[in-house]
Amino acid sequence: MFYLVFLVLLALNASAEPILTTPIIPTIPSIYNSCPFGVLQTVGPYFLQLHNGTCFYFAVNRWKTYNGADADCVSGGGTLALPKTKALNDYLTDQLLNHYNRKDEAWIGLHDKDKEGRFQWEDDTSVEWTNFASGNGPDNGWFASRREDCVAIDPLDDGMWHDFQCKEDFIALISGSEPLKMYICQYN
Repeated sequence: MFYLVFLVLLALNASAEPILTTPIIPTIPSIYNSCPFGVLQTVGPYFLQLHNGTCFYFAVNRWKTYNGADADCVSGGGTLALPKTKALNDYLTDQLLNHYNRKDEAWIGLHDKDKEGRFQWEDDTSVEWTNFASGNGPDNGWFASRREDCVAIDPLDDGMWHDFQCKEDFIALISGSEPLKMYICQYN
């Protein structure tokens, strides 16, 4: 019976004008229309998150120096993550802890490589809001401040920022300051 009703409706509709002449294309933002195509090809969707129209790649399974992580983000058309607000910093921290279950620090796009004590974002903008842990950033000791120029977010320290050496060198090896960290890329 159902089959017969279906055929009758199909025959009646075949002679009528089509209701829709153009396909409906969803406009809901997703990682598939917000993240760069090259990143989508090389990174599984599990590691990509969309937040307020910005695509983030959580490289929680890759460990690199700051310079290596930055180069990886730039090669995909982005930068290391730029948590310029408390809200975004909290979001990144929450994703690391609760979505990815990661407790290690992750590189963000902040450094003072160009001028000691003057931190700047990878997009060359000045820093207006900070979240440095005590003894880090501009408050770092004299010796450490000259060696630790790159910043990582620490999910176990409520998303506080800690500065580390940007690359591996002899001092890093003997001091135990491991500059290999996971990282977060941002694509606008």
